[in-house]
Amino acid sequence: MKEKPKVGQIVYSLNIGNMARNVKQKLTSITVTKVGRIYFSCDNRRQYYIKSWGEDTIYCQDSQLYESETEWKEEKESTKIIDFIQHSFRYDNNRNRLPIEELRQIEFIIKNYKLQEEKT
Repeated sequence: MKEKPKVGQIVYSLNIGNMARNVKQKLTSITVTKVGRIYFSCDNRRQYYIKSWGEDTIYCQDSQLYESETEWKEEKESTKIIDFIQHSFRYDNNRNRLPIEELRQIEFIIKNYKLQEEKT
């Protein structure tokens, strides 16, 4: 969970949804200008929820906030890895012909992580 932002903190905004429809996605640094109990505002004149850092809108979000550039890069890499794994096992098929021992190790890693999550 992300920490509560502080006035003057630099955060990073990524254009998403309709704002990224015809233009390349770009990570932009913005400054937190106001922090309340439920919302905080930035110098891009948008309001975000403190708990989720999601944009306060009744429509499609135009931006996604990140605490650092590293957080965005890791999310991007994570998505790429997940897409690769999904493609490798698409249509219930072991496309890379992984041996059963390798598949058991993958299963063990995933199950172990789930158990750790449940304990916290």
